[in-house]
Amino acid sequence: MKHLLITLFLALLITSSVTSSFAQQNDNSTELFKQYRVSAYELGFSGLGYHFINIMPEKFLNGFHTVQNRGLMFKRSINEKFIARVVFENERFSINHAGTQYYEFADSMNIAGNYSGNKLSLGLERRWQVSDHLYVNSGIDLFAAQYVYYGFAEHLPSVYKHLDRSVYTTAGISPFIGLQYTLLEKFNMGFEVSFDATYIHRNSSIETVRPEPGAYTSVSNAFDVNPSPVRRVFVTYSF
Repeated sequence: MKHLLITLFLALLITSSVTSSFAQQNDNSTELFKQYRVSAYELGFSGLGYHFINIMPEKFLNGFHTVQNRGLMFKRSINEKFIARVVFENERFSINHAGTQYYEFADSMNIAGNYSGNKLSLGLERRWQVSDHLYVNSGIDLFAAQYVYYGFAEHLPSVYKHLDRSVYTTAGISPFIGLQYTLLEKFNMGFEVSFDATYIHRNSSIETVRPEPGAYTSVSNAFDVNPSPVRRVFVTYSF
């Protein structure tokens, strides 16, 4: 009985020592990176973008375009990992297409115009720390936007020309992932990539100049899924 008690006592000491060592090792591992993000809020600016634009006047013109993306970004920490965010942006881009396929009417026109619109995004962000200053951000946004397009389409032989004013109303979801770098503990800079699922409602007012003067309206609805290689570039301040 005495030997059994001594054996149990030694086993208890060994188990306690191993457990203590493992706990200490875990504590050290959690302190591997210095935590810079201790502020509850972030506020800053977003700008630039390279998006797949799916609201062109003709579908064969849909494609990747550089976007003047100017906006405000606000983030509110929910806990150490999850962040609620609001982004309000003004987006501008243009099109200047010269018809090349003279044997096919669909692409035998010069098409040019300018877009301007506002977008509101509400989302949830998850953050992982990679190093002392570098983080990976990922999450999903819900967005709604409206764009106004002014432009014209003109057949190269000058047989056909019309003026186009269209209003595009869009809504959808946008999963995203990006990198964020913290500088001087308070300043953050980064970029995001997204994959957007978008519902598009188009309301167009067309004024025909040639061959016969006139006007008509056109309404259409569509759904599209496309990537945005650079959804936005941003700079924020933590407070």
